[in-house]
Amino acid sequence: MFNLNKRKDSAEEKPWSNSFEESHSDSELSRAARHNESNDASLTTKILLVVFIVMLLSPIIYYFYDSQQRTNAIESQSKNEVLISKEAVKEQKKVQIEKEKELARKEEEKAKEAARKAKEQEEEEAKLARQQEELDQTAASQNEQAQASPNVAEQTTPNQAGYNNSYTVQAGDNLWRIAYSHGMTLDELKQVNGLPNNDAIIGMQLRVK
Repeated sequence: MFNLNKRKDSAEEKPWSNSFEESHSDSELSRAARHNESNDASLTTKILLVVFIVMLLSPIIYYFYDSQQRTNAIESQSKNEVLISKEAVKEQKKVQIEKEKELARKEEEKAKEAARKAKEQEEEEAKLARQQEELDQTAASQNEQAQASPNVAEQTTPNQAGYNNSYTVQAGDNLWRIAYSHGMTLDELKQVNGLPNNDAIIGMQLRVK
């Protein structure tokens, strides 16, 4: 009797147990679903947050990148300008050196030309001095001959009275030609004019027939 009641009680308890187990199982499934949905929502949120951060940082990154590029460009341009400036300075120095060399060369040429002209002038002055000396010697010789002519005239024979003409020695003349042109011998011409040698001095006055 007791066992029968116990079985009846047990049979009566099973529906409640089955219902609890099913409810517990549904609860577990619902909790897992909610957990999965929560994980999915969290992942989506994280993705959206990352996208937002990237979008937020992109202008800043671009700004710094652009600033760096501009800075590099300015530095590169400055270096190029410095190089160009150095090259320009070098070129100016080179041109200045060339100008100085050219000026020095011209000054040297002027000095050489001045020295050459001075040497030519000295030679010309020396030549003029020699010519003047020769002229002085010629004049002195003529004076000596002129002073000796009266003595020679006094010592001439009476036959010299026929030498009444005179001849002035010209350039290219010689005593032999002058004597021959006037019908005289060389010794006769020398004796009449008191000449000690055969030299014919330009401008000398000779007594001839």
